[in-house]
Amino acid sequence: MKNKPNMLLAAAVILFCVFTFTQNIYLVCRSYSLTEYMEQIPTARAAQASAELCINHPPYFINLPNETCPTNISQGDNVSCKLNASDFDNNTLTFSSAFLTNVTVFNISEDGWINFTTNNSLVGNHSSLIILTDNLHCSNSEVYELYNFTIINVNDPPYLIEDIPDQEWLYSQILSPFYLNDYFDDPDGDNLSYMVAGNNVITVTIRSNSRVILSASNCVKEYVIFTAVDPYGLTENSNLVELNARCPEEEEPGGGGTGSGGGGGGFSIGSCIPDWYCNSFGPCRPNGTMIQECYDRNACNPNDYKRVIEKNCTYIKRACDEDWVCKEWGLCQPNGTQYRECTDQNDCGTEYNKPDTSRACLYDTCNNGIKDPGEEGIDCGGPCPPCPIVQIPGVIETREDFFIFIIALILLVMLILFFAYRLFRKQFHSLFAKILFKLSKKHRKLILLDNNMKNDLLEDLRIWEKDYVLWNEKKKSSLIKKIAEKQKKGKITMQDHLSELVGIIRRFLSLALDMDYEFDKEILQKTLEERKLPRNLNKLFSSLWNNFEELEFNFYVNKAVIDDIHLAVWSQEIKTLIYMFSVMNKKEIKQEYPVEQDSRDYEIESLYKLMYNVHAAIHLDSMVHARNIYMNVIEKYEELSFKNKQASYEDVSRLFEEMRYIGETVDFFEK
Repeated sequence: MKNKPNMLLAAAVILFCVFTFTQNIYLVCRSYSLTEYMEQIPTARAAQASAELCINHPPYFINLPNETCPTNISQGDNVSCKLNASDFDNNTLTFSSAFLTNVTVFNISEDGWINFTTNNSLVGNHSSLIILTDNLHCSNSEVYELYNFTIINVNDPPYLIEDIPDQEWLYSQILSPFYLNDYFDDPDGDNLSYMVAGNNVITVTIRSNSRVILSASNCVKEYVIFTAVDPYGLTENSNLVELNARCPEEEEPGGGGTGSGGGGGGFSIGSCIPDWYCNSFGPCRPNGTMIQECYDRNACNPNDYKRVIEKNCTYIKRACDEDWVCKEWGLCQPNGTQYRECTDQNDCGTEYNKPDTSRACLYDTCNNGIKDPGEEGIDCGGPCPPCPIVQIPGVIETREDFFIFIIALILLVMLILFFAYRLFRKQFHSLFAKILFKLSKKHRKLILLDNNMKNDLLEDLRIWEKDYVLWNEKKKSSLIKKIAEKQKKGKITMQDHLSELVGIIRRFLSLALDMDYEFDKEILQKTLEERKLPRNLNKLFSSLWNNFEELEFNFYVNKAVIDDIHLAVWSQEIKTLIYMFSVMNKKEIKQEYPVEQDSRDYEIESLYKLMYNVHAAIHLDSMVHARNIYMNVIEKYEELSFKNKQASYEDVSRLFEEMRYIGETVDFFEK
């Protein structure tokens, strides 16, 4: 039965060789057949195709937009917030944004900053799609989060568009010169009401539609101010407006004039009394003037029944009424935007009322497995990436058979290797370790500790072992004895053991690498880079400190399970490291006695006893024996539960690196 695993492995190897040989024969035959076929045709198309396999973890948001950025924002506020994200593969991450609502309020920066200032035009509800990508262009390279927020309106006061002109008319007439809505406006679009102040004799009536009606019972001149009021009580005053109700005899013959004012008089012929009515001023004309037409309703003077009053103004070119017609929205582009064309049929040359020609959208048509409009193939061509061009020489049917054969062969080989590893994983690991040990190149010992440093560290360990470990010097059956009695008496705790040992490790690293005693992980990494040590030593020192720093913290927080055998192994490992990086004579080394295995040991305890014996063999300068015990460590490690494998992985891995370095050192001990 002992030979059964070897027989299975041999059978797997033979089967693999048979399939490989069969594959080569098939390829040779197909190659010959294809060559004959190519010789029979004048030309052949070149084969050109590509395939890409993405193995990728999607990026993820550390903080969500609606949790980090405000969702209720007042008009006029400045908003600044930062989104953070991460990626298991440590790829470069980029943010972008696309608004699903009509107005684009902001564009997020590539590193996740959202900055914008609100104003009255942005009042309302908004929804932005925040896009996070790792730039690998895999199917899971992009993730999305919605940022929904509301910009709350803050009431703004009304304002005066332009000055209200002075008005002049015959006191016997009733004049309606303008609408106040033409001179006042409100940023919030609120309906305005109006008041007037300063009129004592002249009657000023303001209708609900803002129409102003002026009348007087005699010749009088007054100055008034009109006030606009919004529904929330905010107001705005007009300029000072002169109202002049003049007498008929003040009228100059011929009427009219170019001065400001409205209306005009007329001659009384017989018993006819003129009744003048004036329209509002028209729009400002390109020549910088605006006119007002006045009519005598009674037409008392056939030669003077209509008058045109002209005044200066500032021309704003808005005389053309824009008439926009837009085409349908185009396909969603890779940048997350749709576009359309809009044309002004009146060709005014202005864009005051031009509709939106772009809007945000979710670009997903190139990954839905459907041939969408514009695509040349399924998810390719048109707005999507180009379709692959595959030109195959020869007969297509034979090529299909060939690829099916290759795929089946690869799957079969992978299956055989999988089962072989499951059956012989211990042997694989042992073989791998042996190969590395034999391939190691010899080198001279790297001296990082002088004699004083070495002796101080060994003395620290001796005191630690004396204080915290009970030795049985008589039987010599075990170097490790339980410390339960001291724990019960309250003298020491397991945390005390670990903290003292971590302090020794800290001192070892600070002396060996010439660092301050109070170093941290960042300083350690920087020092290792500056010292330019061999890569395996960098890995060894980093693993040593990371493991023990984490163990001390976990013990304090979670009461990690650490017993006396763990402490014993780690103390022996520190001795090994001191021997590795200092000048040592065999006579200086205190010989360690192996720990005996016990059938009642837990699986993790049994593993650490083997590791202890590896160090004991190293201290005896018996590397062959140490390697044999290490092979047992590997076998025992493979039998552990997943949880125990995680707990002991760093220690086992570090032991391998230590043995490998010692095996490469030609002068580990002085004779």
